[in-house]
Amino acid sequence: MKLSELAQLLDQPAWLKQAKVWTLAENIPLDDAGTVNLLFSGQRPPVRVTVEGTVLILSVFSEFGARGDLIYLSVSGKHDANRLLKFLEGENCPDMANATILELGFEADVAGFRVPCPAGDPP
Repeated sequence: MKLSELAQLLDQPAWLKQAKVWTLAENIPLDDAGTVNLLFSGQRPPVRVTVEGTVLILSVFSEFGARGDLIYLSVSGKHDANRLLKFLEGENCPDMANATILELGFEADVAGFRVPCPAGDPP
């Protein structure tokens, strides 16, 4: 699926405007399986991380002092987190329109416990 198709399906939802967003840094070391341990959680993200792509992390449905649920989008190419968010919110960014969503993952914040929910078939 293209990033532009996701943006069209989302149709500028109100919850996206409240999301906190960041990307995984390029210099985080990858292991042989192409995964990393996140510095702030000590756990691996539910998507593969590559040097050619960008992993966008959206923190949604959070309350004051709580992290909220995390949505991970692994996207082809190198992109800035804030520009990706603006594109998903409906802003015109032609250079991102053909970026492909490589993988999607979720992490629910249930009563302070992290519950990873990788998308797709189990390994």
